[in-house]
Amino acid sequence: MKKVWLLLVGAIVFIGLLTGCSNDKEEETKTDPNTVKVSKSIDDMVGNFAIRGKECKEVEDTLERGDCFQSVHSKYLSNWSIDKRKNHFYYPMLDETLEETILYYHVDESGGLGEMQTTAYYDDFIEEKSVEASQNGAERLESYWYIFANMIPSDYRKDVKSIVWTNSNEYGFKVRRDEDNIEEIYIGMGQGIPDYSPFFRSVLLHEFAHVLTLDESQVNIDREVYLSYLSDNQELIENASGECPTYFFWGCFNESSYLYHYYRAFWEDIIVDHEAVDWNSKEDYKEFFMKYEDHFFNSYQGIHLVEDFAEAFTAFVVMDPEELEGQTEVKYEKVKFFYEYDELVELRTEILENIYDLSVKDEKFY
Repeated sequence: MKKVWLLLVGAIVFIGLLTGCSNDKEEETKTDPNTVKVSKSIDDMVGNFAIRGKECKEVEDTLERGDCFQSVHSKYLSNWSIDKRKNHFYYPMLDETLEETILYYHVDESGGLGEMQTTAYYDDFIEEKSVEASQNGAERLESYWYIFANMIPSDYRKDVKSIVWTNSNEYGFKVRRDEDNIEEIYIGMGQGIPDYSPFFRSVLLHEFAHVLTLDESQVNIDREVYLSYLSDNQELIENASGECPTYFFWGCFNESSYLYHYYRAFWEDIIVDHEAVDWNSKEDYKEFFMKYEDHFFNSYQGIHLVEDFAEAFTAFVVMDPEELEGQTEVKYEKVKFFYEYDELVELRTEILENIYDLSVKDEKFY
């Protein structure tokens, strides 16, 4: 039962990607501001965005400065919203052993990328596809990393040591510990991911939340136990889980970790029902979700604690805090959870300001 979560965590399943998002800004339905500026109206929007954000930089209070940038982004950036779709409930176990890394980049100490590296599967891939296909993969890795690295403060991505591009059509993005260097994290991206658009901003925030919870300060990961998920060594997993006094997933989470506190607040009383879900059934998870629908913004969020945490963190960054006022549903309490940590409030503000700085620097709405 637990093997499924090694396969799903960190992966934005393609049903979500293919559904897409609607665009609710009239100006942005006329042209895509993520591409080259093509009209004076877009020039004016970029200019107004820059002016409004500059005013936010003058706000001294960290929380208020973050709220200011959130307000600016919600007005000018497309797809600035949380996912509220509840239209997909079937998440069967996928076989990750069929996925192969084609090429990858190491991340250096400064956060830059080294030279492109290829694997033993590279030649077979270009023979089946083309050299152009692999070049597109490399360019997309570079593009997504550029945005991710400029959006996320360096102290919070120091464990990310590589980014990889795979031949997978099942997975979108994923976050893993490196099998050979267990203290290092890599971010993977499947070959089906298209060029960056603002829709993927929330996806990158979601993936960063996985990086945040996999940090060495948060969880103790034993290499033998971690690899047992890949080999489906249930005995070793069960033994390690039984010895963990907090919450176990890939490793034993520290008592002070964000994820363990989140588990205690929101999952301790529903975990038995969740563990009873048959993930090969097309109805079991839907029944679980509908029973606890007020706990989740979207149907993907409920598939696992770590995915729930990642979606709630994304909402924490994106959502107008005024939307939380007077709300009593559990899903809103989850967003409020993050405001209890001063360092996460500061992190939210840094991310929002970094998105502004990058957009102004490149004159492009990210």
